[in-house]
Amino acid sequence: MIDQATIDRILDAAQIVDVVSEFVTLRRRGVNYIGLCPFHNEKTPSFIVDQSRQNFKCFGCGEGGSAITFVMKMENLGFADTVRRLAEKAGISIVEEVYDAAEEKRRKARTALLVAHKKAAVFFHRLLLCSPKAAEARAYLNSRGYGADMAKRWQVGWAPDSSREFLAWARREGIPDQVLIDSGLANRGERGDLYARFRDRLMFPINNVYGECVA
Repeated sequence: MIDQATIDRILDAAQIVDVVSEFVTLRRRGVNYIGLCPFHNEKTPSFIVDQSRQNFKCFGCGEGGSAITFVMKMENLGFADTVRRLAEKAGISIVEEVYDAAEEKRRKARTALLVAHKKAAVFFHRLLLCSPKAAEARAYLNSRGYGADMAKRWQVGWAPDSSREFLAWARREGIPDQVLIDSGLANRGERGDLYARFRDRLMFPINNVYGECVA
């Protein structure tokens, strides 16, 4: 297991523009770099590399993350193998930790939350763009001067007004009830029944510096 301090050093040394440029032709636009997304077919560039934040984001398909995330997806590698590869290129030695069952449990729990948030963001975003039930939400955004381009850029979504619809989707996705509760996406009522925390409202995903949806 690789400690977080080492991972942070590797990310600092990796320089995401250099990493991505091995796979994608980038051109500078302002402070960022743009190119055609390697994760889906597109003719107009919607793939942005932010050098200051050291992350990437595709506003077409929603993929995003750090240099580690990018290499994992491009090379179909696991996390540890990707970190080792980037460390080798950067000349950084890795000292791996001894396996800790409690720490592994904590990391798995965090991963489950990240997966739930990412899937929920995609679900809410798709509803806002496509669902007839979200017509009022789309009209509200338009009335405030925000159109489809803004919604796609920031992956804005809409939570359905029915707990049943949200919970049915979550179960199809295999997200456990406890993960929904721990993530803040659902709560339990006084009688123990599960219900969606957010209903009939616009949803704004919050990402960390690595492009992971954390809330």
